[in-house]
Amino acid sequence: MLTGLKNKRLPAVFFLLLTAAVCVFGLLAQSGTDAKNSNVQASKLNAYYSYCSKLENEYEHFLQSNNPLKGVFNGICPCCGLPIGCNGSGGVYLCNDGYLVNKPVEYRDRFRKNIDIIIKFAELANAEVSVMLVPQPGYILENKLPQPHMQYDDGKLIKEAENRFCDTHINFVRVDDILKKCADNNRQVYYKTDHHWTSAGAYAAYCRFCDVNGLTATSECDFSVKKYGGFLGSIYLRKSVKCVPPDEIEIWKSLKSLSNISVEIEEGENTVKSETAFFMTHIDDGDKYSVFLDGNHSFVRIKNAASNGGRLLIIRDSFAQVFAPFLADNYSEIILLDMRYYKHSVLKLINDEAINEVLFLYSFGVFAKDTDIAWCVRE
Repeated sequence: MLTGLKNKRLPAVFFLLLTAAVCVFGLLAQSGTDAKNSNVQASKLNAYYSYCSKLENEYEHFLQSNNPLKGVFNGICPCCGLPIGCNGSGGVYLCNDGYLVNKPVEYRDRFRKNIDIIIKFAELANAEVSVMLVPQPGYILENKLPQPHMQYDDGKLIKEAENRFCDTHINFVRVDDILKKCADNNRQVYYKTDHHWTSAGAYAAYCRFCDVNGLTATSECDFSVKKYGGFLGSIYLRKSVKCVPPDEIEIWKSLKSLSNISVEIEEGENTVKSETAFFMTHIDDGDKYSVFLDGNHSFVRIKNAASNGGRLLIIRDSFAQVFAPFLADNYSEIILLDMRYYKHSVLKLINDEAINEVLFLYSFGVFAKDTDIAWCVRE
């Protein structure tokens, strides 16, 4: 029986030795770069990175096999390659300061098709339309990424989207510059263990949205902020990386509208009502991000009885859950639609609900691959 256990461990030992050899090669490949051989060096690093990606795929397959060190590898192997970029697995970088960052998504044609859909929607909808695309954390936090790493093309695509919208009546709300400025000033705008932006990041974007749309943003001093520790986000839970500490999650409650907010969440024939946008029961469970508007739902309505603002429709992904409560100070009513689940006519809803404005709020990673947004132009 002991001999059998040793035999089962042999593949694990071999894999560790192979990984160590690749790491040494990566360190050698990165040393000695100068102006004369920079192109050759870049070619070597690209080849090395390609091999790392292949190795990571094999590593994933290996971890799913029946071996006694499976749990150990899941927890510590992503930490071993930080200095050389061949770190993590399954599309995740382990970065400086304890950040776990998804590798860049491939945009290709879907990104451009979704731009076309929004332009068509703006032509059909009887409302003012704005668009906010939230960059990937790897683009904003580039100085924290390992070397080498894949290129994040968010900047090019932001410019492309801006050029496409400039000939329309659509307000394109750029937030890449303000998020970078906050990050450069040591403001944490993305979680370290999760792909979402923090409340501070969403607040910075809220201020930019108000600037573009002629609104007055609520001052940061008009919020009560409470921090809750122990937040382990979606990337951590997916990869089980044991060498990063948990995040803090912040709840920003506006002192201006604290007692005037009501929320209705509709799922099919069921409706849940609340007097707050923050569902605090989730603070004590494994999905702490769902403290914001109770997580993903097809239809959410936020009302502010004290506001004289208009009615806003947000067509969105999960980034809007922390963003929308800030806007509650500026609108009398906000409706959020998640097009993955909402399959009714959006154009009819705009007329029925007397919507004044529409905001498309998506993260780049979702917008680049999303196919459900097409539902918004269907009758």
